Amino acid sequence: MPDFRPVGYVIGLLAAIFGATMVVPMLTDLWFGSDHWQAFLQSALITFFTGAVLALACASGVRTRLSTQETFLLATGVWSVLPLFGALPFLIGATEATTVDAI
Repeated sequence: MPDFRPVGYVIGLLAAIFGATMVVPMLTDLWFGSDHWQAFLQSALITFFTGAVLALACASGVRTRLSTQETFLLATGVWSVLPLFGALPFLIGATEATTVDAI
């Protein structure tokens, strides 16, 4: 039976890092005077804090090695969760993108 805590910890860390990297397009948007920087700020905050809470909640299950089942769960989780967070600026922003277009 796989333990979900190490998987959640790694996904949470990656989501928090991804949220921190959303600051770069926000600053670029501010630099060029566009008004969509708020969508990037909201997306960065949502992504960072969701990832941080997930990582902190699952921190007690951190181990040095993951089983084969846990690595498959991790790969599936990362490829499922991070694109959803990446779609947030398009969903929050003033674009005409639908949910399917954003993802």
